[in-house]
Amino acid sequence: MKAKHLLGDEKVGPEALETIRKKGGKWFAYQNHDLGDRNIGNLQFLKAGPECTFPWPPPRMPDTERTIGWRYILVGKLDLATGEIIDTEESDFPPHPRADKIPPIRRGD
Repeated sequence: MKAKHLLGDEKVGPEALETIRKKGGKWFAYQNHDLGDRNIGNLQFLKAGPECTFPWPPPRMPDTERTIGWRYILVGKLDLATGEIIDTEESDFPPHPRADKIPPIRRGD
């Protein structure tokens, strides 16, 4: 099923999909949602997982030394078998590894 936050019918190009398939892992789709930008709708992809820079996908595409990522928001996960961008699942966002060690927030009386 198509990701619900995906604008238009954007798809992964065949060459990009083949490159991503060769690298394997979980890949997430980010789309430019800046209404004032001429590149609205463009897609970018980020690999996330235990052995990656990002253990889970951030809500916006991270900045790099050549690009600013705030325009690109997480819209779904790339299904490597079909090439479709589908909705993410709860299992795509593992619990923080130190979640059990974070003290609860105490509010004033």
